[in-house]
Amino acid sequence: MPQEVQEASQRLGKEDFKARTEDTIDPRAYAQGYAEGKEFDPAHRLGEGVAT
Repeated sequence: MPQEVQEASQRLGKEDFKARTEDTIDPRAYAQGYAEGKEFDPAHRLGEGVAT
């Protein structure tokens, strides 16, 4: 890693992952997102006329 990057990154503070997450997660929203994620197919292409 370049020395300039190392020096600049030393001034950045470390953030805990928990600090960036929501304290309370709605179980229904979690379940819906999980179900939609299981149905997601990365090989599926959007139809024509759909903005990407």
